[in-house]
Amino acid sequence: MSALTGEPPEALLGHTLDGVLGEDGAERVAHAASHVELEDAALYVSAIDCVLPSKRMRFDLTTHRHDGTLIVEMEAAAASGDAFDSIYPLTRTFARGLQNASTVQELADLAVREVRAIKRFGRVMLYSFDDEGRSHVLAEDRDPDYASFLHQFFPASDILRQARALYLRNRIRLVADVNYTPAPLVPPLNPLTGRPTDLTYATLRSFSPVHFEYMRNMNTHASMSVSIIVRGHLWGLVSYHDHDARFVPFNTQLAVEHLGHMLSLQIEAKEERAEG
Repeated sequence: MSALTGEPPEALLGHTLDGVLGEDGAERVAHAASHVELEDAALYVSAIDCVLPSKRMRFDLTTHRHDGTLIVEMEAAAASGDAFDSIYPLTRTFARGLQNASTVQELADLAVREVRAIKRFGRVMLYSFDDEGRSHVLAEDRDPDYASFLHQFFPASDILRQARALYLRNRIRLVADVNYTPAPLVPPLNPLTGRPTDLTYATLRSFSPVHFEYMRNMNTHASMSVSIIVRGHLWGLVSYHDHDARFVPFNTQLAVEHLGHMLSLQIEAKEERAEG
């Protein structure tokens, strides 16, 4: 925050929301908080322009409620376009392909091709989990200089049970740069609860050092993952890797998350049809 405002985070404590976001931004958050169910579910509010002491910047706002607290997150917007601009072309192309996909494998192959076409990560994989938490790479699309993991199996210890639980709650997770420096929360204790602020459902929540070590072992500097949830359980993930740091605009994140919802529904439908 100090890099944006030119002031230490402590200087903002006690300020009203409109003092940070401006009147328009504060009104949009207040409207969402009073009209939409936000408990344990992050909602995209809108993009807003903020006039900061050092510059004028555009931010994407998300908000949710958890543990009795309304949490508002600000992420620098990459462009001035609407955050939903990428959803329609993706949905149209992917939906058209769904009509021709008759199996889960065909869905997986379609998904990795389409999502890598949106944001050119070096490698995109789709893998499923078995009942023990082991993963199996079903489909892959990659540049030639990236190692292939297609059809490989990985032990459950690669993605621990606690991490899989977070993927169930947050459908999209992004590391733009494995070498980023996490920012501490100020203050460390939530003044409303007297406890550390629970960021389980926050979109900007940091990752564990174990995850960063895992990324470096794969020569990956940026990663993004989208959860595939079937019948309320984490069925699998679509995982993106790149050798270089890669910022993903919020509109692209929304588009890919929407694809994950569509993919989850189609996998569930095809599994039910196969079982029937």
